[in-house]
Formats: sequence, C-alpha cells, structure tokens
Amino acid sequence: MMIVVGAQKGGVGKSTLGLNLTVWRAHQPGHGKVLLIDTDAQGSGQLWVSIRTRQGIEPKISCVIGQAGTIVDAIRALQGSFDDIVIDTKGDESTELGEVLEIADKVVTPLRPAMFDIATLGYMEKLVKSKRLINPKLQALVLANYAPSNKGNTKVPRMRRTVAEQYKGYRMLDTAIVNRSLYDLCGERGKGVMELPKGTPGFTKACEEIEQLAQEVWA
Repeated sequence: MMIVVGAQKGGVGKSTLGLNLTVWRAHQPGHGKVLLIDTDAQGSGQLWVSIRTRQGIEPKISCVIGQAGTIVDAIRALQGSFDDIVIDTKGDESTELGEVLEIADKVVTPLRPAMFDIATLGYMEKLVKSKRLINPKLQALVLANYAPSNKGNTKVPRMRRTVAEQYKGYRMLDTAIVNRSLYDLCGERGKGVMELPKGTPGFTKACEEIEQLAQEVWA
C-alpha cells in the first residue's frame, strides 16, 4: 500500500507521524520491506534513517528523496521491491504532493484540532477531488494530531463535527494523537515510539495510539 502523509499546513507533525507509521509497518510479520520517501528539502526523514542506520537499529528502513517531475517514475521503479511505501510531503502547496496523490492509495492529513488548521482542509479537499479524476481509488483521511490530553476538552469532538459537516471528501479517523513529549524523541533517536525504552513517560499510551492509528490506516 502507498500512504501519503500530506497537508497544506506546516508544523502539524507530518514527519513524526510518517516515520512512526513506517516503523509500525516494518515490524509487522510479512510486511518488513517498507520504503520511506522524503519530499521535503529539510530532509527530516533521511536524517532520521541515517541516525537509525548508524545505531544499527532493526528492522532496517530505506529512505529516498523524492523530487517534483521525477517522483512518480521513481516510485513506480521501486514499487515492486517494497511491501509498502510511506511518503512524507512538504508543508505547503507543493508540486510533489499533487503528483504522488495521482498514484497513492491513501492520504493522511494530520491537523491540530484548531480553527486555522482545520480551515486548510478546504485546499486539501479540492486537491484530492481533482486527483480522484486520475486516481479514483484515493482515500482521504484526516487525523487530530497534538490533541489535548484532557479527556474533557471539546476540541477534538468539535473538529470531528466540522469535518463531517464541511469536508465530506475526507473521513476523520477515530484515533487522536495526544501531544506527548516522547514523540520528539523519535527523531532524535532514529526510532518509532514502539522502539523507545518501555520506561519512557507516556510510552504505553503512545504505543496504543500508533497501533490504533496504523490499524485504521491499513484497514
């Protein structure tokens, strides 16, 4: 399966989400060959894989840089060598995002449960609608990321209602990823949350979140 992690909004946690989905899938029996494609000039995904490689962390994960104009051909050339491909895209109206949506199975759009973030879903919905003319199988999923830890907070339920009422080209995932400091450790250590020490504060809940998220994404 080919999963695109994409949003018009920057700073919504696309890279951290993408690498955690990649790690989760790489640990699943029979699905160990996962390719991470990084289209961002910052090269976050490539840096993360280089840290992982230097430390000898298993399973090994491959990462390549994707560029506008050549990314689709590159993916098609590599597709037969991998079980799954996760594509981390830039946080803007990038050409690469539009190109990969023409061949992807699903796009996951992480957003903070806040008004200005949710409003950017309008651009993404229009983009997805246009790409479905070329790629009818494309599914669009939106995720509440950096969600409040307080269960009584109403931001995520309000986001869920807004998506259902105003952005019908998207389906909101049941999972919400809570704003936890241990997600920052993933990039620093070349790991996914499930690979961090079990004593790390928030470890159990974060693993449950990623497990639930991945199950929804690959359903």
